[in-house]
Amino acid sequence: MAEETKTKGTWGGARPGGGRKMLYTGGRQQLAISCSKAQKEAVQNAAKERGMTVAEYVLEKLGVSDLK
Repeated sequence: MAEETKTKGTWGGARPGGGRKMLYTGGRQQLAISCSKAQKEAVQNAAKERGMTVAEYVLEKLGVSDLK
């Protein structure tokens, strides 16, 4: 019984610092889009050819890269 008491409360529930970590600082947000594998590869290749990240490339194409 003492063993049960010792571990009680350690199963399940939220843990401090256990959530997803922000990839960016400065209040940036993530955006997810769904596409086919071929579309993903095409976007990645186009971004690479322009020397940009995929995010930079997509935001430029959408015309919102200058927004802060």
